[in-house]
Amino acid sequence: MEQEPQVFMVENIIPHYYESIKFSEKYTIVLLKASERSTLTNLEDNHNFRIVEASRSEVENLHQGHFFFYNEEVFENANKSPIAKRHIYYNNLLRGRLIKKQLNIESESLPVIISEVHSYHINVGHGNCSILVINESGSIKIWMIDCSEYDYLNHRNYSGNIQTCFSYIQDKFSLKRLVINKFFLTHSHYDHYSGISRLIDHSNITSDTIFFLNSHYSMPSENYNRLLRKILLLRCKIVEPLSSFLTNEIQIWHPEKRTIKTRSRAYLNQDVQVEPNPNNSSSVLYFRLGGKSILFPGDIETERWNTIHHCHPHLKRSNYYMISHHGSLNGHLRDQCPVNMRITNMSKCLLKTSTPVLMGRNGAYNGIYSLQVLRDFPQLIYSEKNPQNHEAKFLQIDWQTNQYTWFL
Repeated sequence: MEQEPQVFMVENIIPHYYESIKFSEKYTIVLLKASERSTLTNLEDNHNFRIVEASRSEVENLHQGHFFFYNEEVFENANKSPIAKRHIYYNNLLRGRLIKKQLNIESESLPVIISEVHSYHINVGHGNCSILVINESGSIKIWMIDCSEYDYLNHRNYSGNIQTCFSYIQDKFSLKRLVINKFFLTHSHYDHYSGISRLIDHSNITSDTIFFLNSHYSMPSENYNRLLRKILLLRCKIVEPLSSFLTNEIQIWHPEKRTIKTRSRAYLNQDVQVEPNPNNSSSVLYFRLGGKSILFPGDIETERWNTIHHCHPHLKRSNYYMISHHGSLNGHLRDQCPVNMRITNMSKCLLKTSTPVLMGRNGAYNGIYSLQVLRDFPQLIYSEKNPQNHEAKFLQIDWQTNQYTWFL
């Protein structure tokens, strides 16, 4: 008797980029088996991921965040299946409720006195997780950018590295407990948000946290739905990350418009950006703190890099640059400049004195780390290993002295 195909959601589609080639004929597809349990009551993330290699023709009709029946070699649309419809329903419901609670926080213009900044970049395998510790007029502020803890490609949990870093920060800055004042989620891929639920459970994110989140972007994974539900119940302050939000310390270079995955009836009369690729929905975050600056581009790729015009001259002056998309070529190539500089990739946009930081596990999938990225950034440092090639739990950067310390 032939086995009935199972329902999977496409979590990610990753092209195999070879050096200096912009288009790929092979892809890695990350599938998440859709669970039949209730999305609103499950207590643990679903780690039932499957990794599939495919050709260009096989992925032409696949879309991230969509559901498919899959039986070893054949994909068939499953968005109308009962399982998929339930996950999509909950995703729309939860995002709708979060949108209603979204705050229109006015841009701040009053300067603050920042005397000290340290940044921490945690080894979470294939994923991103960074912390900024800011001494603002004698008060310690904690900002966090993305938080992954589970590498679905090597089935390893890195929450211990996060906790070790948290404990170190608490001791170093004499904090009774570590509470995050601002959290920035660049986009809704699992390797950028999988650790946030634990932060909420442990009260590191509280109702007082300002959470920068694009609630308009659909990603009906049961894992993402579970996170949205926790954020909703927490009742923290939600801010839509758009370039119109501007302070002396924060610039958001992308997106300029509200970004959605597909145009539904709710957005028919709105001026929005439709972006099927979650990577290109990434918030590009530029922070200027205490006379220095750092850029977090999430996983933004060439197509959207070429539309950003806020970068000049700030990108040129960035002291620290978090390399986009874990060192992939498609996060590195860029050939359009708002001031018509001749560029081919992101290394042309930085000063030689800038420090590129590469986060993510080498070899996690085909094309990382890209040899071209390594050649173009000979001065880069890694968050997951020290100069002696020993695996590190986290990297500390002292912005005052520009000193790098890896904790093993």
